[in-house]
Amino acid sequence: MRPIQASFAACCVASLVGLAGLAGSAGAEGARIPTSLGEGSTVWLEGTSTMHDYESWPTAMKLRLERSLAGADPADARALEALVRANHVTSLDLQVPVKSLLSDKGGLDKNLWKALDADKYPEIRFQLSHYSILPHEAAAGDTLSLKAEGLLTISGQERPDTLTGRAWRAEQGLWLEGSQKLLMNHFGIKPPKMMLGMLKVADEITVHFRLLIQAGEPRSTAEATERK
Repeated sequence: MRPIQASFAACCVASLVGLAGLAGSAGAEGARIPTSLGEGSTVWLEGTSTMHDYESWPTAMKLRLERSLAGADPADARALEALVRANHVTSLDLQVPVKSLLSDKGGLDKNLWKALDADKYPEIRFQLSHYSILPHEAAAGDTLSLKAEGLLTISGQERPDTLTGRAWRAEQGLWLEGSQKLLMNHFGIKPPKMMLGMLKVADEITVHFRLLIQAGEPRSTAEATERK
């Protein structure tokens, strides 16, 4: 049952991982921002069933950010934070390969990929359209409270999504953290039943994310697309 449930984890992973960029208004002319995901970046989903709880973790993701022509490529974490504060980040495009989604039962992961029709729709995608920094009083100290709006595409179905999270600057880069509750049926996925209906999966799932966005190109091609 667990891998089947985990397949629905994929539906939400991308939406919260999308906060990895928290960009400004999308669609404006701009230039790509050289960034990478730092060590310790992680996303995970939690769900429940009548039998047990479950989790699912992606092992790879691709992230592309763009800035306005009025901005400049950030040289360090401070400059990256300033770019976000000034609304000079204009676009975010995050993709999670479906076949990078793994449970703790390696032999069961094919159930996950099949449920998401991975051969036909190989990636889950989040494209941010707008973001805003919430009032300072809603944040603690130098922590930013952020609200992002965008489109989440899963198995060919595109849905609008609104995300909230918090960001703070560290020596290594900009940390982003938060969680989001979502419903499987919003993506046309019916929570499964097994054992003649005795085992049922709850429709609601929660996605957690804690991501480190670093200024500069990754040290290798593998780091640009994969974080294990």
